Amino acid sequence: MKVIIYLVAHTRKEASMVLEVPNNITNAQLDELVQEKYRDSDGIDFVDDNEYWEQGHCSWERLNKIKD
Repeated sequence: MKVIIYLVAHTRKEASMVLEVPNNITNAQLDELVQEKYRDSDGIDFVDDNEYWEQGHCSWERLNKIKD
C-alpha cells in the first residue's frame, strides 16, 4: 500500500521599525500605536521569520484503495 503524507507548518512574517516617541508615552498608548501601525501596513515590509514554526494539521491519505 502507498500513502501520501501532508506535513503542515505555520511560519510567520514580521516587520520592525524604529520610531521616535515621547518619553512620557503610556503602555496603553504604545499598544495602540502598534495596532495602528499594523492596520496601516500594506505588508510590503514583512519578511519571513524562519525561526518560528508551529505544527499545523498533518495527515495522510491512502493512494491505492483496497478493493473489497
